[in-house]
Amino acid sequence: MARLKVTLIFFVFLLPMIPHGSSAIAPSLTFEKEHGYFITNSTVNLSGFSNIEMKKASWKLWDVSNPSLTTLVKSGDHMTTVSPLSDNFWQWNLQFEVQNLNCTCYLIISVPDGIDVIQSNILLYIGEKHHRPEIMLPHSLESSFTSQNRILLSKFDAIVTLKAFVPSGMLSDANLVANICESPYWVCLQERIQLPLNFTTNGNDLSISLNSDTLNLDDGIWDFELILIDELLVYSAPIHLQIHIDTQLPQIELEFDTNQKENYQFSVFANIDDGYTGSSEVLTWMLRTPSGDTRALSSNEIIDENRLELNLSVPGSYTIEVLVRDSAGHFNRSNRTFVVEDVEPIAEIYFDTMKLASGITLEAKFGGDWVIRTQPIGSLDPMTVSWSIIFPNGEVKIYSEEMMNSSAFTTEGTYILTLRVSDDEGGSSSSSFQLNIVQSSSDSSSKTVDTMFAVILFLSIVFVFLVVYNLNVKKKGKSPTELPKWSVDDESKKHS
Repeated sequence: MARLKVTLIFFVFLLPMIPHGSSAIAPSLTFEKEHGYFITNSTVNLSGFSNIEMKKASWKLWDVSNPSLTTLVKSGDHMTTVSPLSDNFWQWNLQFEVQNLNCTCYLIISVPDGIDVIQSNILLYIGEKHHRPEIMLPHSLESSFTSQNRILLSKFDAIVTLKAFVPSGMLSDANLVANICESPYWVCLQERIQLPLNFTTNGNDLSISLNSDTLNLDDGIWDFELILIDELLVYSAPIHLQIHIDTQLPQIELEFDTNQKENYQFSVFANIDDGYTGSSEVLTWMLRTPSGDTRALSSNEIIDENRLELNLSVPGSYTIEVLVRDSAGHFNRSNRTFVVEDVEPIAEIYFDTMKLASGITLEAKFGGDWVIRTQPIGSLDPMTVSWSIIFPNGEVKIYSEEMMNSSAFTTEGTYILTLRVSDDEGGSSSSSFQLNIVQSSSDSSSKTVDTMFAVILFLSIVFVFLVVYNLNVKKKGKSPTELPKWSVDDESKKHS
């Protein structure tokens, strides 16, 4: 398949953008001469045009002959002459002496325009030596420390056209060197390596052909340090281009447990790998519900771009889907189905603070200060509580209260209690136990006291009777224990 080719041409007229609040006409400050103009005598004589009033214009001449050192050599706070040509349009002229100065220099003119400062510059070769090549970074790429100013290589070739100048004027005889490194955060991850580049020249235009295949570089964000070398092997100051290579689809892995419970919060993570450090992606999340509807995730559910926090109240089968678009415009999607289970309610029974197990037999005092209560757990749906109580006489009563005290049990005996809890989705559970209501200890003590009193009263009566009897016997002169004496002779006399 033939590759598509896109030509990116950047024009290097360093004219500022229209400031906020100004008219529709962009501020303009231009030179009549072109970049690379030679000053062979001791006087700089330049002119140009402006649609900005130049009463407060100033200028500075910078020596950039040494690529690693920039020196201010001259400055001034006004133009030599400013002549109006029409309304809001002026011609300006600047003259100053540069005797014995040899340099590659930039002249920069600054003009206040409201709260902004409009600047324009020109490259000058002054004198006869210290002249070096110069590559001009396009105005659109001057601030290379932002991702918006990166040159993207994906499915297309890119041709980057720069303005370049050599003192001889023969740009075709110059060579271009690129020292590159992977630099996602504007700091090299490894040492720079030299990379040959395909380029062509046309006048002062230097066109660099960038192709992700022929560059033979992995996907990543690369810093290209460009240096121009003229026929005398004089080096220019380096300029930097950020080249963003992205040819692959982002890979997606959804990470979470596919078995979840209703009304319980859980996390969903999307692990994205675009194959290189510093990649950026935009994620779009969708959720397909058990009813078949598809909805976007709410802001409360999206914790950050790669993480969700879900809490689903309807049981059933769900599908989570994420669409990922990387910075090169590649799309990929991934989905994963999971099940939200209905959580059945659990009937827990407490006797005061003691938790009861189903099937237990419990003894309680009749009329005591105790309560039986339930604490439904498990399902977070609204729950219904129902007590079924079989009384000692076989009567069955139904209660809907979550708590019952001893007054609900009107007689002593054995009760069978069954608790049933159910939620609004049909889930339910039950628990049963046996309750023996017995006489309270205070009643038993009272009966014991009554019995003892009766015994003591009876013994007292017997004792009093015996005492009275003994007294009566003593009055008759007999010992109460003396037995009658029988005589044989007396008996014989009675019979004779």
